Amino acid sequence: MAKVGIVTFHRSINYGAVLQAFALQNFLIKNGHDCELIDYLRPKKGYSSFSQFQKIYHGLWEKISPLIIGTARQNRTKAFREKYMQMSSEYYPSAEKLLQVKDAYSVCIAGSDQVWNPINTDNDSNYFLSFAGTKTKKISYAASFGLHMIPKKYHDEYRSRLLGLDVIGVRETEAVKIVKELSGRDAAITVDPTFLLECDVWEQLALNPQRKKPYILCYYIVNKPINEQMSRLAQRIQRETGWEIVKIGQREYHKFNPFETNIYNAGPTEFLGLMQNASMVISNSFHGCAFSIIYQRPFVCVTSRRHHLKSRLEQLMMTTGLKHQLLYIEDEDINTATVPTINYHDVNNEVCVQKQASIDFLLREVSV
Repeated sequence: MAKVGIVTFHRSINYGAVLQAFALQNFLIKNGHDCELIDYLRPKKGYSSFSQFQKIYHGLWEKISPLIIGTARQNRTKAFREKYMQMSSEYYPSAEKLLQVKDAYSVCIAGSDQVWNPINTDNDSNYFLSFAGTKTKKISYAASFGLHMIPKKYHDEYRSRLLGLDVIGVRETEAVKIVKELSGRDAAITVDPTFLLECDVWEQLALNPQRKKPYILCYYIVNKPINEQMSRLAQRIQRETGWEIVKIGQREYHKFNPFETNIYNAGPTEFLGLMQNASMVISNSFHGCAFSIIYQRPFVCVTSRRHHLKSRLEQLMMTTGLKHQLLYIEDEDINTATVPTINYHDVNNEVCVQKQASIDFLLREVSV
Protein backbone atom coordinates (compact mmCIF):
# COMPACT_ATOMS: atom_id res chain seq x y z
CA MET A 1 0.00 0.00 0.00
CA ALA A 2 1.03 3.59 -0.59
CA LYS A 3 2.75 5.85 1.88
CA VAL A 4 0.63 8.97 1.75
CA GLY A 5 1.31 12.49 3.02
CA ILE A 6 -1.49 15.06 3.32
CA VAL A 7 -1.02 18.83 3.27
CA THR A 8 -3.95 20.82 4.64
CA PHE A 9 -4.93 23.21 7.47
CA HIS A 10 -4.71 20.57 10.20
CA ARG A 11 -3.29 23.02 12.80
CA SER A 12 -6.31 25.34 12.60
CA ILE A 13 -8.76 25.58 15.50
CA ASN A 14 -11.61 25.77 12.98
CA TYR A 15 -13.81 22.73 13.57
CA GLY A 16 -14.32 21.90 9.90
CA ALA A 17 -10.63 22.22 9.05
CA VAL A 18 -9.56 19.82 11.80
CA LEU A 19 -12.34 17.29 11.22
CA GLN A 20 -11.91 17.12 7.44
CA ALA A 21 -8.19 16.48 7.94
CA PHE A 22 -8.97 13.74 10.46
CA ALA A 23 -11.56 12.21 8.11
CA LEU A 24 -9.31 12.00 5.05
CA GLN A 25 -6.47 10.45 7.02
CA ASN A 26 -8.76 8.08 8.92
CA PHE A 27 -10.37 6.86 5.69
CA LEU A 28 -7.03 6.13 4.03
CA ILE A 29 -5.64 4.34 7.07
CA LYS A 30 -8.77 2.18 7.32
CA ASN A 31 -8.23 1.25 3.68
CA GLY A 32 -4.73 -0.01 4.39
CA HIS A 33 -2.55 2.98 3.53
CA ASP A 34 0.31 4.34 5.63
CA CYS A 35 -0.94 7.91 5.91
CA GLU A 36 0.22 10.93 7.90
CA LEU A 37 -0.40 14.64 7.94
CA ILE A 38 2.68 16.54 6.84
CA ASP A 39 3.17 18.84 9.80
CA TYR A 40 3.62 22.06 7.87
CA LEU A 41 2.53 25.34 9.40
CA ARG A 42 2.60 28.18 6.93
CA PRO A 43 4.55 31.13 8.33
CA LYS A 44 2.17 33.99 9.09
CA LYS A 45 2.92 36.89 6.77
CA GLY A 46 0.24 39.19 8.09
CA TYR A 47 -3.07 40.16 6.57
CA SER A 48 -1.81 41.19 3.16
CA SER A 49 -5.28 41.76 1.67
CA PHE A 50 -6.65 43.70 4.67
CA SER A 51 -7.04 47.43 5.05
CA GLN A 52 -4.89 49.17 7.65
CA PHE A 53 -7.83 49.31 10.02
CA GLN A 54 -8.48 45.57 9.60
CA LYS A 55 -4.82 44.77 10.24
CA ILE A 56 -4.84 46.74 13.49
CA TYR A 57 -8.20 45.30 14.56
CA HIS A 58 -7.24 41.67 13.93
CA GLY A 59 -3.79 42.14 15.41
CA LEU A 60 -5.26 43.47 18.64
CA TRP A 61 -7.96 40.82 18.72
CA GLU A 62 -5.40 38.01 18.49
CA LYS A 63 -3.66 39.41 21.57
CA ILE A 64 -6.67 40.09 23.77
CA SER A 65 -9.05 37.25 22.80
CA PRO A 66 -7.28 34.63 24.98
CA LEU A 67 -7.76 36.96 27.95
CA ILE A 68 -11.50 37.17 27.24
CA ILE A 69 -12.41 33.63 26.23
CA GLY A 70 -9.48 31.62 27.55
CA THR A 71 -7.50 28.90 25.81
CA ALA A 72 -9.76 25.89 26.41
CA ARG A 73 -10.79 25.61 22.76
CA GLN A 74 -7.17 25.67 21.61
CA ASN A 75 -6.17 23.10 24.23
CA ARG A 76 -9.03 20.76 23.38
CA THR A 77 -8.28 21.01 19.68
CA LYS A 78 -4.62 20.24 20.33
CA ALA A 79 -5.62 17.25 22.46
CA PHE A 80 -7.85 15.97 19.66
CA ARG A 81 -4.99 16.17 17.15
CA GLU A 82 -2.61 14.38 19.47
CA LYS A 83 -5.09 11.59 20.21
CA TYR A 84 -6.68 10.97 16.84
CA MET A 85 -4.39 12.30 14.10
CA GLN A 86 -1.01 11.00 12.97
CA MET A 87 1.55 13.70 12.18
CA SER A 88 4.83 13.42 10.36
CA SER A 89 7.78 12.89 12.68
CA GLU A 90 9.26 16.16 11.42
CA TYR A 91 7.68 19.57 11.96
CA TYR A 92 8.12 21.97 9.03
CA PRO A 93 7.80 25.61 10.15
CA SER A 94 8.86 27.08 6.80
CA ALA A 95 8.77 26.46 3.07
CA GLU A 96 12.52 25.91 3.09
CA LYS A 97 12.23 23.17 5.72
CA LEU A 98 9.36 21.56 3.80
CA LEU A 99 11.68 20.92 0.85
CA GLN A 100 13.27 18.20 2.97
CA VAL A 101 10.21 16.03 2.26
CA LYS A 102 11.19 15.50 -1.40
CA ASP A 103 10.19 11.90 -2.23
CA ALA A 104 9.52 10.67 1.31
CA TYR A 105 5.96 9.76 0.22
CA SER A 106 4.80 7.76 -2.76
CA VAL A 107 1.69 9.97 -2.90
CA CYS A 108 1.07 13.49 -1.64
CA ILE A 109 -2.45 14.91 -1.36
CA ALA A 110 -3.43 18.58 -1.27
CA GLY A 111 -6.75 19.11 0.42
CA SER A 112 -9.44 19.14 1.50
CA ASP A 113 -10.23 22.72 2.38
CA GLN A 114 -9.70 26.21 0.98
CA VAL A 115 -6.06 25.29 0.39
CA TRP A 116 -6.07 27.09 -2.98
CA ASN A 117 -7.47 30.37 -1.68
CA PRO A 118 -4.60 32.84 -2.26
CA ILE A 119 -5.89 35.13 0.49
CA ASN A 120 -5.93 32.37 3.13
CA THR A 121 -2.51 31.02 2.18
CA ASP A 122 -0.66 34.18 1.15
CA ASN A 123 -0.39 32.48 -2.27
CA ASP A 124 1.69 29.62 -0.84
CA SER A 125 2.63 27.16 -3.60
CA ASN A 126 3.18 24.34 -1.10
CA TYR A 127 -0.57 23.74 -1.04
CA PHE A 128 -0.13 22.72 -4.68
CA LEU A 129 2.57 20.28 -3.52
CA SER A 130 5.44 22.24 -5.06
CA PHE A 131 7.79 20.81 -2.41
CA ALA A 132 7.29 17.19 -3.52
CA GLY A 133 9.91 15.41 -5.61
CA THR A 134 9.59 14.01 -9.11
CA LYS A 135 9.09 10.44 -7.84
CA THR A 136 6.03 11.44 -5.81
CA LYS A 137 2.55 11.28 -7.29
CA LYS A 138 0.83 14.59 -6.62
CA ILE A 139 -2.96 14.73 -6.36
CA SER A 140 -5.60 16.98 -4.85
CA TYR A 141 -8.74 15.75 -3.13
CA ALA A 142 -11.78 18.01 -2.60
CA ALA A 143 -9.54 21.07 -2.77
CA SER A 144 -11.33 24.41 -2.81
CA PHE A 145 -10.40 27.84 -4.13
CA GLY A 146 -12.88 29.47 -1.75
CA LEU A 147 -13.44 32.19 -4.38
CA HIS A 148 -15.64 32.38 -7.45
CA MET A 149 -12.66 33.64 -9.45
CA ILE A 150 -8.91 33.84 -9.00
CA PRO A 151 -7.47 37.38 -9.21
CA LYS A 152 -5.72 37.91 -12.53
CA LYS A 153 -2.35 38.60 -10.91
CA TYR A 154 -2.22 34.94 -9.80
CA HIS A 155 -3.22 33.37 -13.13
CA ASP A 156 0.24 32.46 -14.42
CA GLU A 157 1.33 30.97 -11.09
CA TYR A 158 -1.88 28.99 -10.68
CA ARG A 159 -1.69 27.68 -14.25
CA SER A 160 1.81 26.36 -13.65
CA ARG A 161 0.86 24.82 -10.30
CA LEU A 162 -2.22 23.07 -11.65
CA LEU A 163 -0.22 21.66 -14.55
CA GLY A 164 2.25 20.28 -12.01
CA LEU A 165 -0.36 18.02 -10.40
CA ASP A 166 -0.89 14.47 -11.65
CA VAL A 167 -4.58 14.31 -10.80
CA ILE A 168 -7.03 17.01 -9.68
CA GLY A 169 -10.05 16.51 -7.42
CA VAL A 170 -12.01 19.56 -6.24
CA ARG A 171 -15.07 20.20 -4.09
CA GLU A 172 -17.21 22.55 -6.19
CA THR A 173 -18.45 22.90 -9.77
CA GLU A 174 -17.04 26.42 -9.76
CA ALA A 175 -13.61 24.99 -8.98
CA VAL A 176 -13.89 22.67 -12.00
CA LYS A 177 -14.49 25.74 -14.17
CA ILE A 178 -11.56 27.63 -12.65
CA VAL A 179 -9.20 24.69 -13.23
CA LYS A 180 -10.35 24.40 -16.84
CA GLU A 181 -10.07 28.13 -17.54
CA LEU A 182 -6.61 28.47 -15.99
CA SER A 183 -4.96 25.24 -17.10
CA GLY A 184 -7.15 23.59 -19.72
CA ARG A 185 -7.33 20.51 -17.49
CA ASP A 186 -10.31 18.52 -16.29
CA ALA A 187 -10.99 18.09 -12.58
CA ALA A 188 -13.19 15.58 -10.76
CA ILE A 189 -15.73 16.72 -8.18
CA THR A 190 -15.18 14.84 -4.94
CA VAL A 191 -17.11 15.02 -1.68
CA ASP A 192 -15.70 16.60 1.43
CA PRO A 193 -13.81 13.95 3.47
CA THR A 194 -16.27 14.23 6.35
CA PHE A 195 -18.74 12.35 4.13
CA LEU A 196 -16.29 9.49 3.53
CA LEU A 197 -16.69 8.17 7.07
CA GLU A 198 -19.74 6.32 8.30
CA CYS A 199 -21.95 8.22 10.75
CA ASP A 200 -21.10 5.84 13.59
CA VAL A 201 -17.48 7.07 13.50
CA TRP A 202 -18.68 10.60 14.19
CA GLU A 203 -21.17 9.38 16.80
CA GLN A 204 -18.39 7.64 18.73
CA LEU A 205 -16.27 10.80 18.73
CA ALA A 206 -19.08 13.14 19.77
CA LEU A 207 -19.17 14.31 23.38
CA ASN A 208 -22.74 14.67 24.60
CA PRO A 209 -23.33 18.26 25.79
CA GLN A 210 -25.72 17.03 28.51
CA ARG A 211 -28.16 19.84 27.85
CA LYS A 212 -31.55 19.16 29.45
CA LYS A 213 -33.70 21.25 27.09
CA PRO A 214 -34.04 21.21 23.27
CA TYR A 215 -31.88 23.83 21.60
CA ILE A 216 -31.28 25.66 18.33
CA LEU A 217 -27.58 25.52 17.48
CA CYS A 218 -26.25 28.58 15.65
CA TYR A 219 -22.82 27.95 14.15
CA TYR A 220 -21.28 31.08 12.69
CA ILE A 221 -18.39 31.93 10.45
CA VAL A 222 -17.47 35.59 10.26
CA ASN A 223 -19.88 37.72 8.26
CA LYS A 224 -21.79 40.39 10.18
CA PRO A 225 -24.89 40.82 7.93
CA ILE A 226 -25.40 37.05 7.62
CA ASN A 227 -24.79 36.43 11.32
CA GLU A 228 -27.31 39.11 12.30
CA GLN A 229 -29.97 37.49 10.10
CA MET A 230 -29.15 34.08 11.56
CA SER A 231 -29.62 35.43 15.07
CA ARG A 232 -32.96 37.04 14.17
CA LEU A 233 -34.13 33.76 12.62
CA ALA A 234 -33.08 31.80 15.72
CA GLN A 235 -34.89 34.25 18.00
CA ARG A 236 -38.10 33.96 16.01
CA ILE A 237 -37.97 30.15 16.05
CA GLN A 238 -37.24 30.29 19.78
CA ARG A 239 -40.45 32.28 20.31
CA GLU A 240 -42.37 29.68 18.28
CA THR A 241 -40.89 26.58 19.92
CA GLY A 242 -39.61 27.61 23.34
CA TRP A 243 -36.24 26.02 22.51
CA GLU A 244 -33.03 27.49 23.86
CA ILE A 245 -30.45 29.15 21.59
CA VAL A 246 -26.85 27.92 21.72
CA LYS A 247 -24.18 29.81 19.76
CA ILE A 248 -20.74 28.63 18.68
CA GLY A 249 -18.25 29.90 16.13
CA GLN A 250 -15.69 32.64 15.84
CA ARG A 251 -17.13 36.00 16.82
CA GLU A 252 -20.52 35.37 18.37
CA TYR A 253 -19.13 36.52 21.73
CA HIS A 254 -19.08 40.13 20.48
CA LYS A 255 -22.68 40.39 21.59
CA PHE A 256 -24.05 38.92 24.79
CA ASN A 257 -27.69 37.99 25.31
CA PRO A 258 -28.90 36.66 28.68
CA PHE A 259 -31.49 34.49 26.90
CA GLU A 260 -28.85 32.72 24.79
CA THR A 261 -25.90 30.45 25.55
CA ASN A 262 -22.55 31.35 23.99
CA ILE A 263 -20.01 28.53 24.01
CA TYR A 264 -16.38 29.57 23.50
CA ASN A 265 -14.49 26.54 24.76
CA ALA A 266 -15.79 23.67 22.60
CA GLY A 267 -13.16 21.51 20.95
CA PRO A 268 -13.87 19.15 18.01
CA THR A 269 -15.56 16.44 20.11
CA GLU A 270 -17.72 19.02 21.90
CA PHE A 271 -18.63 20.53 18.54
CA LEU A 272 -19.71 17.12 17.24
CA GLY A 273 -21.83 16.54 20.34
CA LEU A 274 -23.55 19.89 19.99
CA MET A 275 -24.30 19.17 16.32
CA GLN A 276 -25.55 15.64 16.97
CA ASN A 277 -27.95 16.63 19.75
CA ALA A 278 -29.34 19.88 18.33
CA SER A 279 -33.08 20.12 17.74
CA MET A 280 -32.26 22.43 14.81
CA VAL A 281 -29.10 23.88 13.29
CA ILE A 282 -28.75 27.31 11.69
CA SER A 283 -25.39 27.88 10.02
CA ASN A 284 -23.49 29.76 7.34
CA SER A 285 -20.60 27.29 7.58
CA PHE A 286 -19.97 24.56 5.00
CA HIS A 287 -19.10 22.05 7.70
CA GLY A 288 -21.96 23.22 9.89
CA CYS A 289 -24.27 22.16 7.06
CA ALA A 290 -22.23 19.02 6.27
CA PHE A 291 -22.51 17.71 9.82
CA SER A 292 -26.20 18.60 9.93
CA ILE A 293 -26.59 16.23 6.97
CA ILE A 294 -24.34 13.55 8.48
CA TYR A 295 -26.28 13.63 11.76
CA GLN A 296 -29.60 14.08 9.93
CA ARG A 297 -30.58 17.22 11.84
CA PRO A 298 -33.28 19.70 10.82
CA PHE A 299 -31.27 22.67 9.56
CA VAL A 300 -31.12 25.73 7.35
CA CYS A 301 -28.10 27.14 5.59
CA VAL A 302 -27.91 30.93 5.50
CA THR A 303 -25.82 32.96 3.06
CA SER A 304 -25.86 36.09 0.91
CA ARG A 305 -26.14 36.32 -2.85
CA ARG A 306 -23.13 38.63 -2.70
CA HIS A 307 -20.94 36.48 -0.45
CA HIS A 308 -17.77 35.10 -2.04
CA LEU A 309 -18.16 31.72 -0.30
CA LYS A 310 -21.76 31.08 -1.34
CA SER A 311 -20.84 28.71 -4.20
CA ARG A 312 -19.63 25.94 -1.91
CA LEU A 313 -22.85 26.12 0.11
CA GLU A 314 -24.95 26.17 -3.05
CA GLN A 315 -23.05 23.17 -4.40
CA LEU A 316 -23.61 21.17 -1.20
CA MET A 317 -27.32 21.99 -1.04
CA MET A 318 -28.01 21.32 -4.71
CA THR A 319 -26.11 18.03 -4.96
CA THR A 320 -27.79 16.62 -1.84
CA GLY A 321 -31.27 17.64 -2.94
CA LEU A 322 -31.53 20.19 -0.14
CA LYS A 323 -31.88 23.41 -2.12
CA HIS A 324 -34.90 24.42 -0.04
CA GLN A 325 -32.69 24.53 3.05
CA LEU A 326 -30.61 27.34 1.49
CA LEU A 327 -31.75 30.79 2.58
CA TYR A 328 -30.41 34.09 1.23
CA ILE A 329 -30.53 37.11 3.50
CA GLU A 330 -31.75 39.24 0.57
CA ASP A 331 -34.84 37.06 0.03
CA GLU A 332 -38.17 37.33 1.79
CA ASP A 333 -38.49 33.64 2.70
CA ILE A 334 -35.84 33.97 5.40
CA ASN A 335 -38.46 35.89 7.38
CA THR A 336 -40.93 33.00 7.29
CA ALA A 337 -38.58 30.00 7.64
CA THR A 338 -39.36 27.60 10.45
CA VAL A 339 -38.17 24.20 11.69
CA PRO A 340 -37.89 22.12 8.51
CA THR A 341 -38.95 18.53 7.94
CA ILE A 342 -36.27 16.85 5.83
CA ASN A 343 -36.65 13.55 3.98
CA TYR A 344 -33.22 12.14 4.79
CA HIS A 345 -33.92 8.88 2.97
CA ASP A 346 -33.67 10.68 -0.37
CA VAL A 347 -30.76 12.82 0.84
CA ASN A 348 -28.81 9.74 1.91
CA ASN A 349 -29.32 8.17 -1.51
CA GLU A 350 -27.85 11.25 -3.19
CA VAL A 351 -24.92 11.36 -0.76
CA CYS A 352 -24.18 7.64 -1.23
CA VAL A 353 -23.85 7.99 -5.01
CA GLN A 354 -21.42 10.90 -4.71
CA LYS A 355 -19.56 9.25 -1.85
CA GLN A 356 -18.96 6.04 -3.82
CA ALA A 357 -17.67 7.96 -6.85
CA SER A 358 -15.30 9.88 -4.57
CA ILE A 359 -14.11 6.69 -2.86
CA ASP A 360 -13.40 5.12 -6.25
CA PHE A 361 -11.45 8.23 -7.30
CA LEU A 362 -9.41 8.42 -4.12
CA LEU A 363 -8.51 4.74 -3.78
CA ARG A 364 -7.65 4.51 -7.48
CA GLU A 365 -5.33 7.50 -7.39
CA VAL A 366 -3.46 6.58 -4.19
CA SER A 367 -2.78 3.06 -5.40
CA VAL A 368 0.68 3.32 -6.99
